Formats: sequence, structure tokens, C-alpha cells
Amino acid sequence: MYVSGLNNIGLLFPHNQYNPTQTLFTLIHSDVWGPSKVTTSLEKRWFVTFIDDHTRLTWVYLITDKFEVSSIFQNFYHTIETQFYTKIAILRSHNGREFQNHNLNEFLASKGIVHQTSCAYTPQQNGVTERKNRHVVEVAHSLILSTSLPLYLWGDAILTAAQLINRMSSRILHLQIPLYCLKESYPSTRLVF
Repeated sequence: MYVSGLNNIGLLFPHNQYNPTQTLFTLIHSDVWGPSKVTTSLEKRWFVTFIDDHTRLTWVYLITDKFEVSSIFQNFYHTIETQFYTKIAILRSHNGREFQNHNLNEFLASKGIVHQTSCAYTPQQNGVTERKNRHVVEVAHSLILSTSLPLYLWGDAILTAAQLINRMSSRILHLQIPLYCLKESYPSTRLVF
């Protein structure tokens, strides 16, 4: 018996309760978005996100090529280490080649970071970053449409969207603001670029 429309259904995954890590930077979710059909003025076509599981604070980096992820993550790691005096314990990403390369694996091993990867063709397993990337892109799209910005400024819109989202209350955090959860003080209402 054939049921119309059921042939395109993907795997169903159970809806898990949100169980955040108890400390900052224990678990970082990461994903790469792109390529964009339009390059930025600096020839960027991709972006990579790093999301702290405890606060859901998001860092976004524009990149020219997705294989820059290794060097970007190393810089991100050193920023966390020097600015917050802590270390990243787990990196969770999909199983793409940009996350499965010798340089990144060697760096993760040298720092004692566990690399958790999702199975192939299961974006549901990396749902935190998949949803966050969609949210960032939707906000950036709204910014571009509402201001009639030229499309090559999509990168600036992405960075601004991430800044805005980091300053908005989140239902998953019981209406707390991600930036407040990080610094335990309310963020400035002025965006600094």
C-alpha cells in the first residue's frame, strides 16, 4: 500500500529534554554554513558558529573556505582560555571533512578536547547548531530586507544578527539573556562593531 507524501520522510528522532552543561565552555557546538551564492566585500562565502551549551551564547566567524575551521577553532579556543580562564572540554560537530582533518584532530588531542561527531546525513544529531544557524540566517535575512541592503553585505548582517540574538531573552534559558548568563550583568544596549 502506498501512502502519498510518506516517501520523503526522514528519520524521526525523539525530542530530548534540554539538559545544559553545568559550567561554561564544557561543551561547544559547531557547524559551518554555506557557501553563499553572493560573496561579501572581503570574499567570504561561509560562516562557522561556535555555541556554548551552558549559555547558548553564539560566536560567528566569516570564512573564505570551510577548511579554515581548524585555524578559526584554535583562535577561538585561545580566546576562551585567556578571556575566561577555562578550557573547552568537548567539541560537538557534524562529521564533515572541515571537522575531520589532521590539523584539527591533532590540536584537539593536544588540548585533551573530546570531539563528538554526528552520523552521516543526520543533522538532527547536531540540532543545536542547525537551529541556531537557521535563526541567525532568518534574522540576517530580515535585516537585509527591511533595510534594502545590498546582498554583498550579508556577512555584516550575519554578524549583527548573532550580536542581537546574544542579547535577546531565550525560552530555553528560562527567558534569560545568553550574554547575561555569561557575564552575570546585563549587556549594553549599544552594539559595538
